[in-house]
Amino acid sequence: MAILCKFVQNYNDLLVLSLGTGQHVTGYDAKEIARWGARDWLLNKGDSPLVDMVYYGNADMVDYNLSTIFQSQNCGTNYLRIQVPMYGWW
Repeated sequence: MAILCKFVQNYNDLLVLSLGTGQHVTGYDAKEIARWGARDWLLNKGDSPLVDMVYYGNADMVDYNLSTIFQSQNCGTNYLRIQVPMYGWW
C-alpha cells in the first residue's frame, strides 16, 4: 500500500466502486412505531427491527461517509455504490 500512496495525491486520483451484497428493504410507519415497546422492537410481525437496524445500518453508514468525503473534495463522481434491493428474498 505504501508504494501506491506515491501515486495518490488526492481524492481525484481515486475511483472507488463499492459492490454490495443486497440491501434489506423494510419500512415502518412512524405513528405505529411511536407506540412500540421493547418487545415490539425485538420481534414484530416475524421481523426483528432493532436487530435489522444494527446489522444493516453499518453498510449504510460506510456508504454515507465515503460519499460525503468524496463530495466534499469535489469528486463525488469518483465514488459509486451499487446495492441491489432485496424484497423478502429469504
